[in-house]
Amino acid sequence: MNDADITVYPVPAKSSELKMDISVESASDVRLSVFDISGTEVAVVFAGHLSAGNYSYGLSGNLNIGVYFLRLHTGTDQKVARFVIK
Repeated sequence: MNDADITVYPVPAKSSELKMDISVESASDVRLSVFDISGTEVAVVFAGHLSAGNYSYGLSGNLNIGVYFLRLHTGTDQKVARFVIK
């Protein structure tokens, strides 16, 4: 089931410049998390209930230079986007 979508931009970016757009097709509990290349969760951008719609987030805090993964998890779907911090 395609219940959610995610876009990360610009890539590469500095932590303070990174933008994340998500789309949720139906109301659900959502968790938007950042993982480093080893699979360790390093930040939670959002965790809570969202109504259907489009949402934009920025990244608070600094990440070290490297490759990361943003995971959007809803009750019925999971999406992952790769991004680079320069």
